[in-house]
Amino acid sequence: MSFCSKCGAELEENSKFCASCGTPVSSEVSTPAETEGVSPKKKLPAFLTAILVGNVGVNDFYLGHIGRGVFKAIFTVLGYIFYAIGIGCCFGIKNSYGTEETILLIVGIFSLVNAVIFLLVPSIMALVDWIKTLCNKTVDKNGLIVKNWV
Repeated sequence: MSFCSKCGAELEENSKFCASCGTPVSSEVSTPAETEGVSPKKKLPAFLTAILVGNVGVNDFYLGHIGRGVFKAIFTVLGYIFYAIGIGCCFGIKNSYGTEETILLIVGIFSLVNAVIFLLVPSIMALVDWIKTLCNKTVDKNGLIVKNWV
């Protein structure tokens, strides 16, 4: 009895293709233990999206972790909003210093500090996702390990 190396389905004897996923049957056959617990998702897209746009949560959307992806996207958008407010307040100050300018400076500094926090959290999460992908610790929404690169 042989099994498909891609999906783990039982293969009919002398078949050239897997009836379940259509993968050509090679001379190498795997046991179900080798394909059990392996996600159909690929590691390369998870890896590249974690590097390039991981702070926005694209890699989480790909793996099916919708809540985590939305969290990262919201934090990133809020970080950029705080950044814009902070820069606008700090550069909006004229040369004379009065009460209004001091309040603008305080709001600007507060906004820039919040921007750093709100942009740092999803960036650290993306870095952790990237490292987990390299170490075969990334799982999809079903808890299956993402092992195959392509």
